[in-house]
Amino acid sequence: RSFKIAEGARVLQPPPADPKTPSSAHRKPLSYTDLRQRQNAAWAEDNVRKGVKHAADRNYAMAIKCYQSAIELHPASGDAWVAMGAAYANTSKYQEALKAFSKALEVQPDHQNAARFLHATQNKIRETLGPLADMVLKTE
Repeated sequence: RSFKIAEGARVLQPPPADPKTPSSAHRKPLSYTDLRQRQNAAWAEDNVRKGVKHAADRNYAMAIKCYQSAIELHPASGDAWVAMGAAYANTSKYQEALKAFSKALEVQPDHQNAARFLHATQNKIRETLGPLADMVLKTE
C-alpha cells in the first residue's frame, strides 16, 4: 500500500502560534539559505545525540563518526566539537581532544564544557607525561 498526498494538502504543518511572535502574515519568509542552515543545525544536533548514545555504550568509534557527521553539517556546533573532544579524550587521543575542545571554543567562546574539558585534558597530559607535557602542550 502506498500513501498518497491529496493535491493541495500541506505536508509540513507550521509550528503552533506563539502569542509573542508576529503572525505568519507579518513574518518574513525564510530564504533557502536560512532554511538550509536551520535544517543542518537540527540534523547536526540529532547526530550529536546519536553519538552521545554510542559514547554511553563505550562505542567511541561510532560516536566519533556521528560527531564528524554533525560537524560536516554544522561546523559552528560547539556541542559537536566538545562531544568529539570527549570521545577522543576517553580513547586517550589527547592531542585530538585538545584540538576539538579548542575548536569548540573558537566557534562558541562561552561554551563552559569546552573550557572545562580542555583544562582537564591538559591536566591529564601533564599527569601522564610529566616534564615532557610542556613540549606537547606548546605545539597546540
